[in-house]
Amino acid sequence: MQQGHFRSTQPDASKIFCATKVCYFASAEVTKESIEANVTERLTNISAQTVELLQLHWQNVSIWRNSELVVDDTHSPQQYADKQYVKAVQLIQDDPRVQSVGLVNFDTTRMEEILDSGVKIVSNQVQFSLVDLRPTFLMGDSCRKHDVKLLTYGSLVSIYRTYPVVYCGPSDMTDTQKVRRFPSGQVASQASS
Repeated sequence: MQQGHFRSTQPDASKIFCATKVCYFASAEVTKESIEANVTERLTNISAQTVELLQLHWQNVSIWRNSELVVDDTHSPQQYADKQYVKAVQLIQDDPRVQSVGLVNFDTTRMEEILDSGVKIVSNQVQFSLVDLRPTFLMGDSCRKHDVKLLTYGSLVSIYRTYPVVYCGPSDMTDTQKVRRFPSGQVASQASS
């Protein structure tokens, strides 16, 4: 089945909200032409003339500096040393075929940097689960302030996938204890059953 086929065959196709992403996993120089090409490719993939939400995922392993590619492994996993993400989001917002702009896995500092540049961000898609409450801290306050919605993933499954990482605690913590951090900063310990 071709991409975009489902929506185009529905009698209420105009009522179906579509979100897609532009992902940067390797370094590339961001230009108006490259963003327009990315938007065109996404629209072709979904068989549409416009897209309701286009999200930017930015994870570079190297950066452009004075038109020269430079490896940068000092920031992990997101490569924020390459500030082209601000330009990319501005160019996406300026494309008339994009109705709204979102982010994927941006931290609070970079999200606010983009908002301060004048870009209207409507969402940030982030990991959030019963045991990974990081978005409820600074991110939650910033999203309320700027009317940015959180699109969360991993709400249930991540409990099982991240158990060894999330429950790493002080060396004196037994294997039968769980630690969960709450928005107030309190820590609650409970014995597992």
